[in-house]
Amino acid sequence: MNNRQIATFECGKGGFPLLFRGLGSCRGSVAGRTAKLNNRRIATFECRPAGARRVDNLQTSPELGGASSNPDQTPMRALAVLAALLAIPAAAAAEPAIGKIEARLFYEASGRLSDNIAPPAEIALFNTVIGEGGAEEPAGDVLVAVTVAGEAGSFVETPLTIRVVAIDDGSVLAERKIEGLLLSAQGSVTRAVFVPDSTCRAFRIEAAIGESKASAEIPFVCGE
Repeated sequence: MNNRQIATFECGKGGFPLLFRGLGSCRGSVAGRTAKLNNRRIATFECRPAGARRVDNLQTSPELGGASSNPDQTPMRALAVLAALLAIPAAAAAEPAIGKIEARLFYEASGRLSDNIAPPAEIALFNTVIGEGGAEEPAGDVLVAVTVAGEAGSFVETPLTIRVVAIDDGSVLAERKIEGLLLSAQGSVTRAVFVPDSTCRAFRIEAAIGESKASAEIPFVCGE
């Protein structure tokens, strides 16, 4: 019976039990501890013979100490401290979400990028291809950037999809599916797609990751 595990509780959001593994009997003292695994909190009770030295990382409740002359009392004593051990429920990992969508003109004369032209930015996008409107130089290509926000330092397996669709006929001007995102210590990552020869057609940027979706329209137009 030395250090024999007698019960394990697995709890999810809010600390409510999801899984219970059976209790045995213990004639010594009972110690309990919690651990976080895959965003769930696990509470484990262990049996130690009377007089055994305290084991590191185990928290023994006064209510559990002492030898028991009645093995049937062990489950009740273990349950008595379950609420205390799980008083702080495991925090759910933040689901990845689309943080923002940006678009920048690629200036052909200097090779630099413009400021963001996607909403809420306000800029005249008339004849951008020849440097008119709000463009500082001729620009025929656009760099689209999508920022994903989530748990800092986490690795997100859910793919991010970015589509750029012409508003007039629904044709796809550019599309990219990105799998495996490593979020920064600030909890974000930005990925991009290049859209060539696109500044004479209004288009919509569509971004999605899991259940999170967002879009932005870029109202390019060319004419006399």
